[in-house]
Amino acid sequence: MERAVTVLAAMATLAVASFTWVSLNQVDREQELTRDAQITDRYNTAVGNLGNGSPDIRLGGIYALQRIMLDSRRDYPTVIDVLSAYVRAHATPPRTSGTGPRRPPNDVGAALRVFRNRDAGWGSDGLMPDLAGTYLRGVNLQGVNLTNADLTRADLTGADLRGEEAPHRTEVGDMERLRTTDLTEAKLYGANLTGADLRGTELHDADLRNARLHHANLQGTKLHEARMTGADLRGAYLGSARLSGTRLEKAVFTEANLADADLRQALLNGADLSGAGLRRAKLRGADLRGAKLAGADLRGADLRDAPTHGTSMDRTDIDVPALLQARLDRTVKLPARLADDPRVRKAVESAGDG
Repeated sequence: MERAVTVLAAMATLAVASFTWVSLNQVDREQELTRDAQITDRYNTAVGNLGNGSPDIRLGGIYALQRIMLDSRRDYPTVIDVLSAYVRAHATPPRTSGTGPRRPPNDVGAALRVFRNRDAGWGSDGLMPDLAGTYLRGVNLQGVNLTNADLTRADLTGADLRGEEAPHRTEVGDMERLRTTDLTEAKLYGANLTGADLRGTELHDADLRNARLHHANLQGTKLHEARMTGADLRGAYLGSARLSGTRLEKAVFTEANLADADLRQALLNGADLSGAGLRRAKLRGADLRGAKLAGADLRGADLRDAPTHGTSMDRTDIDVPALLQARLDRTVKLPARLADDPRVRKAVESAGDG
């Protein structure tokens, strides 16, 4: 009899526990449905506000989407897509007649600054925001995560893309996934890219004249045929960067690292390469007339003339006095006219193999 009572008591306890578990699950499910409904309502209201005629109400819609992005992982990609479309629609060039604002409206910058809340790390959210052709002159983009964004032909003249300390560091390139932000033909004249992470970014034919890039990370960046006259690259890292045919007249490379960079037929006349690391850099056919090379490390660099069509050669323009200011050794590759110069030969032999 006692055994039967014990069994019945255990079964009753189990039944109560099962009922409690089902009840709790039901409550959780109802709460989840309520939460989803609330987020949907918030989303619909926020998107509706983006189309309002009042800048203040549009701004409120942007901040509401930012809050939804943080609250709902499921809606995170949708918010990025919606804000990208908003920027494309509102960041348009002024009319050719000269009327209209010279900078995009404030809400465009606010929409892009929501991108600060994208997942940290290159390409970790897998999204590719479409910002092609946008007019972003003078916009403050400090700490904005533009990884994998398509900024083809975007106008970022005078924009501020300075890197910041975590968690808001400006991120652009994506080396690990072999996908890159596309800034082909982008206008970045005078843009502030100090400390920005531009690894692997596509900047072919971009306008970076007078841009501030000191201490920027440009590892593996594709800069061929870009215009970088007067750019400030002090302390920048350009390891393995592709700079063939790039215009770099009067650019400043003081203490920059250009190891293994491709600078074939680049225009470096008047550039300041004082103390720059150019080990194993490809400089065939480069124009280095008037370049400052004091303390530049040219060990292993290739400064031979570059072959062009047929038997003609594109001459590497550098004079002996400038070359003698640099750090040389027997691994540097020079055209015969320089290698056979007694002063150069003496400097190379005294340095040995580095």
